[in-house]
Amino acid sequence: MDGNRRFASTKGQQKHLGHRHGLAKLEETLLWCKGLGITELTVFALAKDNLKRSKVEVDTLMGLCKD
Repeated sequence: MDGNRRFASTKGQQKHLGHRHGLAKLEETLLWCKGLGITELTVFALAKDNLKRSKVEVDTLMGLCKD
């Protein structure tokens, strides 16, 4: 998933909040796929470079992964 930070910045929000919005969009997409009968989906949601970001951003990402 790409662009969550840019999305938040364009909305005047803190960058880590963009990841929460990205997760909501992913959940929407998963429901859409389920409705279409798609049973498997590959999502690239986290790169090793993401772990070099600020603590609040990494903590948000890890928290979203747990949920």
